[in-house]
Amino acid sequence: MEQKVKDGISGILILFYFLIGGISVLSEYMQDHFLTYISKPFLMPILFYLYYLNSEKRNNAFVLALFFNWIANIAFVAATKDTVYFGSLFFLLYRVMVVYMLVERIAFPKIIPFLIGCIPFFFIYITVTSLVNAEIENGIYLFWVNGIFMIFLGGFTLANYILNNNKVNTLLLISTLLFTFIQFLVTINLYYLTLPLFQPISLAMFVVAQYLLYKSVLIMDYKRVLYDNTSSGM
Repeated sequence: MEQKVKDGISGILILFYFLIGGISVLSEYMQDHFLTYISKPFLMPILFYLYYLNSEKRNNAFVLALFFNWIANIAFVAATKDTVYFGSLFFLLYRVMVVYMLVERIAFPKIIPFLIGCIPFFFIYITVTSLVNAEIENGIYLFWVNGIFMIFLGGFTLANYILNNNKVNTLLLISTLLFTFIQFLVTINLYYLTLPLFQPISLAMFVVAQYLLYKSVLIMDYKRVLYDNTSSGM
């Protein structure tokens, strides 16, 4: 496929992704469940096709992460405690794949910057836990494991940004911060204090966070291709 054609299709898909994302946010605000059901499940497939179209050296871990995220999103649409538990399980698998992908592609920071980077995410998580611990019941272990991965990912991305604030590390940090606040809002909304604006705000942040993650992975793939070509003497 010619580059101009590929760029044109990519531009249309990006517009379509944010259009569908905007419709999903609006449907959450209007509490129109039918509109949510016919819009939100399309977000990950669009992002997958964008990634498939633009990456010359695709990362299977990211593809699997998108699949797990897609399943989690479908489960989260119903927003009951049972479906949220099921969705949280698949979102945990999504986080596992993202952590694996980043640790494989990016050098692990030194231990002191990493531990310092974990501190703000640890306090956010402890705050959420203290508010909802009594309400989560059977899902408490899954909640704790999700939190551990959240803190690890936060410390990893923040430390790498502090040590080297290049484009990839900047995009990853912003994406991780958005995902952290999403978990904060969703958990508070479900178990502690329900406010109509929490859900659409969370979804808007999710749309942006996932796109930023896609962009960072695309840059890493491009750098991997350049490195492989250089190593092979091309």
